[in-house]
Amino acid sequence: MKGQVVEVVGAVDNENRNIGVNDAKGGMHQEWDIIYVDEMPAALKIGEENKDWGFKINSPFYVVSKKSRGYFLDLLGNNMVMKTRNGMKSQQFYFDQKTRTIKSVRTPSYSWNIQSNGKGSNMSVYSTNSNWW
Repeated sequence: MKGQVVEVVGAVDNENRNIGVNDAKGGMHQEWDIIYVDEMPAALKIGEENKDWGFKINSPFYVVSKKSRGYFLDLLGNNMVMKTRNGMKSQQFYFDQKTRTIKSVRTPSYSWNIQSNGKGSNMSVYSTNSNWW
């Protein structure tokens, strides 16, 4: 949905807080940094950058909240939540050039999903269908 952004639900900086989508409000709870796994200290750089989408193709990255505690986007089951960095694959994602979706390193057949066919506000991962709402 146009004008919608990924956010920390309720703007609360707590571990296991749900991640959702909402209208852009300009708050820190809607700001994120993309940190590629190979750029977190000294790892090899892999993949080329897709200039149209702004991602390196098939290169794992973390999504880190700009809020004070710097929690990482993580998966609790298929639901997106905030967690302390733990090095688990559930905190790593990558841009898939073929489907043009952001996929989970933990479950590569799953991509980012806005629940209720893009009409909901909760973020999760779900079987890739190549739609971004």
